[in-house]
Amino acid sequence: PSINISQDERNISIDAEMPGLNKEEIALKFHNQGLEIIGEKKGKKIKKSGSSYSETSSYKGYKAFISMPSNVNIDEVEAKYEKDRLKIKIPKMKTKLGKNIEIN
Repeated sequence: PSINISQDERNISIDAEMPGLNKEEIALKFHNQGLEIIGEKKGKKIKKSGSSYSETSSYKGYKAFISMPSNVNIDEVEAKYEKDRLKIKIPKMKTKLGKNIEIN
């Protein structure tokens, strides 16, 4: 799918174009420091005409893996799907970039 990724100091935003799917046909999974987006639609049509028939199968699938930094909060991810667009907002956790450690 066509994917746009942007971020600011508080969130990572993902906008993925996934035409022809319903939200029930889309799965989001976090694993291995990344987000996997999977969309899949299968269809089958059987047409009978007299003593013969024809069968038409269709398949539409999307799959993408997006690496994530270690400071994302996967417990507060927001995802919305409307008008063939999947919009995901992933908040970042507040972390310090460095820390001095005292040696005893």
